[in-house]
Amino acid sequence: TMSVTEIMMPSNSRSRLAAAIMSTLQFASEFTDLLIHEGEPIRLKSARGVIDLPSLNLPAGDLVVNESDIKHFFASYVDGISTASRAGSYWDQVILPVLANKMAVNRAMETPAGPFLRISLFHYNRGKLAMIVRVTTTPVPLDTIGLTQQITTRLKTDPHGLLIITGPTASGKTATALSILEWINNN
Repeated sequence: TMSVTEIMMPSNSRSRLAAAIMSTLQFASEFTDLLIHEGEPIRLKSARGVIDLPSLNLPAGDLVVNESDIKHFFASYVDGISTASRAGSYWDQVILPVLANKMAVNRAMETPAGPFLRISLFHYNRGKLAMIVRVTTTPVPLDTIGLTQQITTRLKTDPHGLLIITGPTASGKTATALSILEWINNN
């Protein structure tokens, strides 16, 4: 017997964007980045290119992100400001000074679903807000990443010089770099 479960997503401004991100992590696979722009639906970057989240029919996938969504998500979920605090004052005191200097606000966040998120918040298109959420997992051990034995040995015995990692989207560039850095940091 098959059963269908309806998933209710929160609609309050503190949780709308978080719900869309968490549902994407739960129900969509093989994407590397979430592209979040004020006034637009969320898009996913994958090996197939950029995909609009609404086309995947995910829970909360039809969300058109507004400035309040980004502010509340960043305050409550990324920086852990309590829901009793005002996201507006946090935003004015912590985030705006960085954005005013035309810099990105970069954070890292662990999720209950498992992946690790690297989040960059910045202004684009005449002051609108945007976020890129890069999804990463625990680095794979260097010996199992798929590099040739010659390259692996060189990285372990003489980790000096310039290493260039290239390839198409979702081919493993970030995973390879993280595995190399993890090995170097631990050894």
